[in-house]
Amino acid sequence: MGDKLSWEKLLLKCIRVGIFLVLLTPLVFGKFNLSFSEFPKALYFRSLTEVLAVFYAGLLLARGRKFLPQIKGRILLPAVSVFVVILGLATLFSVNPDWSLWGTVNRSLGWVTYLHFFAFFWILISTVKIREDWLLLLKATVLVSGISSLAGVLQKLDVATFLGINLPQRISGTFSNADFFGSYLVINIFLGLFLLALKDKSKAVRISLVAITALNFVTLFLSGHRAGWIAAAAGLAAMGFFWAWNRSKDLKRVLIYALIVLGILGSLFFLGRGVIFSTENYLLQRAVSIFNLESALESRLFIWRTIYKGWEERPLLGWGPETSGYLFDKYRTLVVNGDKAPVDINTIIDRPHNKILEIAADAGLIGVASYLFLFSAIFYLVFKYRDRWGPFPGSVLASLFVAYFVQNLALFDTIGSYLIFFLLLGFVNSNFAAREESETGKKHTGAWAGFLLKGIAVLLILLAAAAFYVFNLRSLKINLDSVRARGLEAKDFSAALDGYQQISQVDGVLASEFWWDTDERMLILYENHKLKGFEQKAANILAGAISILEQDLQRPIKSYLRRYTLMARTYEVLYLMTRDLKFADLMEGAALRMRNFNDAYPETYWYLGKAQIYRGNYAEGEAAFNNALEFGFGYRVQDQVRHYVNLGGTYLNAGNKEKIGENLKKVVDLIYNFVKNVPARDFSDKTLEWLKAEAFRMEEVAQFYLKFLKDEKTAIEIYQKAIFIYPDYEDLFQNRIDALK
Repeated sequence: MGDKLSWEKLLLKCIRVGIFLVLLTPLVFGKFNLSFSEFPKALYFRSLTEVLAVFYAGLLLARGRKFLPQIKGRILLPAVSVFVVILGLATLFSVNPDWSLWGTVNRSLGWVTYLHFFAFFWILISTVKIREDWLLLLKATVLVSGISSLAGVLQKLDVATFLGINLPQRISGTFSNADFFGSYLVINIFLGLFLLALKDKSKAVRISLVAITALNFVTLFLSGHRAGWIAAAAGLAAMGFFWAWNRSKDLKRVLIYALIVLGILGSLFFLGRGVIFSTENYLLQRAVSIFNLESALESRLFIWRTIYKGWEERPLLGWGPETSGYLFDKYRTLVVNGDKAPVDINTIIDRPHNKILEIAADAGLIGVASYLFLFSAIFYLVFKYRDRWGPFPGSVLASLFVAYFVQNLALFDTIGSYLIFFLLLGFVNSNFAAREESETGKKHTGAWAGFLLKGIAVLLILLAAAAFYVFNLRSLKINLDSVRARGLEAKDFSAALDGYQQISQVDGVLASEFWWDTDERMLILYENHKLKGFEQKAANILAGAISILEQDLQRPIKSYLRRYTLMARTYEVLYLMTRDLKFADLMEGAALRMRNFNDAYPETYWYLGKAQIYRGNYAEGEAAFNNALEFGFGYRVQDQVRHYVNLGGTYLNAGNKEKIGENLKKVVDLIYNFVKNVPARDFSDKTLEWLKAEAFRMEEVAQFYLKFLKDEKTAIEIYQKAIFIYPDYEDLFQNRIDALK
């Protein structure tokens, strides 16, 4: 008996240390190839959770059902279980079960990761029994958020960039995205307020909580996360409402005061609207844009409508976790009501930026029902048992979940936010429910039940070990190999290509994402003329990966249209390397499959046109090529310029100089007419940046007419237009004209 107690204490200590280490997840980032924030966080969280599962299995082996969670009177445990089980069913019937099971590198939220969160929740409610222990975990969570906020402050001060996370206007802390950082802060702000409402006896703790919460408020603003700002406001409003409701005698007075304050603030905003709306401060502009809902939600509404079309096809159980981006690719268009869609073609959408719609797409109406039931259970328990912690702390905790729910109406969960959510689920389950049964009150298990429990414990150890090796260790190795190959490019290019060749054929969980990354890297190196002397080796890598990439395209995968575009471009590059027309035929075949999947995607028609031009069918090629203008590239001058540059480049590859000149001159004329039609030249900063980047094009086109077409007249005309477009470069272009006259 003594040995068992010793083992129990040791295992519990290991679990406690492990839980605190898990809470450091939001601080984890690293130099990874495809994701330097979410993937490292997921890898760290999953690995530690698997270790915790092994220790917990040891407790089950040593002490039996003593460390099973109480089910009687705990509606939150069944609610969480049902939610995870339904996601499992959605995974089973997914359009791509492998994708839904394992997730992606960038998001890392496949069903296996949900199982890790469930395991974390289960271990918490099974081993953390004392109020003080729970509070210590919550305080540690807020402390970690303060460290991430300090990282954000260092970014703002330009002291540290954290592996390239450097946004001059917005900060992202230890996250890869300012919105992810903001959503994480919202939860911690209200968690800090909840802990402050408990009035900790320690003055140092209270001061620390005040300082961190205030810092989190500041960094939330600096993150520029509008959904987070709205969520924080909604949470504070809910807090006031819940508090007033608990003090029903003062409710009328509180509401009157609230209306007076809102009236004063509204009047001040109205009177100062001219100053506010004309501000040049980026963050204030984002804040003001909230009041222009049509503009603020334009792109979101487009994404929601597009994914909703896909949900209508499979409303009951959805398409499977992680697949909502596939729906966007399937139904996306660049033209809406005769105008350009608000989401650019280069924008990769892998989430609908709305949690309800995301779950509807992933797990259907059944999934949405389970998610809403989960929140219903949370609010029911918090309000039913709020007196245990005091009415006001209970109101603050309820407002936390309000803020969390509201912000997810315009965003989605990440590893960092889900970690705190499942921690809080465990806290509510254990502290806002019927009292824990005493050990003496529990029925003893029979021999068969004890034997079954030990069998489950052994199975848990085996599953944890398998997941650690298959899901974490192998995917980590592939990622590090990819990073190593990238690093060798400047030192030993041949060795770098050897590394890429190995990665392009590697097998394992998440390996397909690295196949595509390697393929894209080869194309970039080719386009940047980095393969001189290694063309054959690069061609072998590209050709060798074709079968495995084509096989991957046979089922729905992440960034489906982008992957098809990469496939078509791969065939084009192989054609240019070998001049073998079979690759032009394969390029056309890939483009035709793209068109069958989504006939409104404009880049499809580029590759259909390229195939014809490379065969010498110029009229048919241009007709196909120019369909891209109809399907989206004809609505913005930037896209039109890109279109004709691409067409000119295709004729360059085909060796037709006249056609090259004709299309490059169209580029000059497009830019000239665009500037001419805006006499005031009051362009946006983004447009000015684009115009500046296109300045080299004038010299390039004029010199092409001089050297290859021997057409001085057109060259002079181009320089004259360049002077009009770029008056800052007038002397340079005038000197070119004078030299020709």
